[in-house]
Amino acid sequence: MRGKLIIFVLLLAVAGLVVGWRFAGDSSLFESPSLPASLRSFRELADVPEHRGLTLPDAVRVALTNNPVAQVEITVDGPYTMTADSAQTATLKGSGFKATISALTNGFRVGRQSVEGAMLEVVPEHSPAIWVGDRQYRGRVRLARQRGGKIVIVNVVGLEDYVASVVDGEMPAAFPDAARQAQAIAARSYVLYQLRGSQPSPLFDVFASTRSQNYGGYQYRGRDGRRFAAESESSRHAAHQTAGIICLCDGQPFCTYYTAVCGGRTVGGAAVFGDESAALAPVDCPWCQDAELFRWTQELALSEVASRLQRFLGGQGKPFGVLVSIRRTSRSDAIREPTFEVSDGNRRYRLSAFDLRRQLNPSKVPSYQFEAKIADGVLVLEGRGHGHGVGLCQLGARGMGEAGSGPLAILHHYYPGAEVVRLR
Repeated sequence: MRGKLIIFVLLLAVAGLVVGWRFAGDSSLFESPSLPASLRSFRELADVPEHRGLTLPDAVRVALTNNPVAQVEITVDGPYTMTADSAQTATLKGSGFKATISALTNGFRVGRQSVEGAMLEVVPEHSPAIWVGDRQYRGRVRLARQRGGKIVIVNVVGLEDYVASVVDGEMPAAFPDAARQAQAIAARSYVLYQLRGSQPSPLFDVFASTRSQNYGGYQYRGRDGRRFAAESESSRHAAHQTAGIICLCDGQPFCTYYTAVCGGRTVGGAAVFGDESAALAPVDCPWCQDAELFRWTQELALSEVASRLQRFLGGQGKPFGVLVSIRRTSRSDAIREPTFEVSDGNRRYRLSAFDLRRQLNPSKVPSYQFEAKIADGVLVLEGRGHGHGVGLCQLGARGMGEAGSGPLAILHHYYPGAEVVRLR
């Protein structure tokens, strides 16, 4: 009986080797609809060609606030060194640190101590360790003194650590792996584009907010003191699987914009950002139809609308009374063209979708793609999508992933003509 069992196990092992050889040698198996989506994505990513003309940075400089601040509380869990103006020796060091830092005329106040210099850098011995307020970050933190007694706070973090946090900051963990892998590639491509000449400041490359990409660092504390992850095993996996992969158009990096919900069709980059990249051409998107804001309606009180328009137009020397009519005069998607006409019965003015949305309150108007009318004493807006509408549709990427598409198919759809390559 024991001999028969040994023979049976050997036969199973041989069969496994044969199946393995077939699996590795027959690429059609990876493309089969019945193959798990994770394996199809693996094959797609493994086949991405290498590009030798460009290189990726080791780290990204992230501004942690949209504007300079008067002071900041820094905490370091564990050993650290602090240097001023790139000094070769530590200005301060210790086994742990917590202090409020503010700017002085010629340096910084660190707790009760004064440190001279225009820039202060905090480097932990182990990462992640640095807390800025209630949020912890990987890497190190720089504080740059500005005129007016303000400080710019910059997190210098490894590229793939940054990408992992952005994936969780921009896309729910419940989305398919393929969608999150596409998001990781788009996020990495966005950084490369910024590094090649579009940085908002010499001090940093991107903002931590949606002014660039939503980056939350490593973890944060809630109001009740509990800690919550700002990156996850899933997001680190997406960054690792796609490491080094970016999108190019005509051999050059381009700004890989993405939007929450496009509403059935994306908007060309030139219409919103003035970006003429061919990879930002509008495309149809039938995969976001179940999104909450695929179609939306918003009603605003005419009194509130009139007050906002009076302030806006009055600031331009244009008197305005009560809104009595509004109509679209152009079908253009260009948000800065005057496509709406508003009237108080005596005067008529033309406004762009950009200005109109901004005056009506962006939090109440989910996108620039809307129609407007007055009905039953209120302003009724009927629109589609959520966000600017350019580039990858995140809810559409979810739909494509659920339908079996891999990350490259998603990127090629939303960035038509783009080349996906792997950099060193």
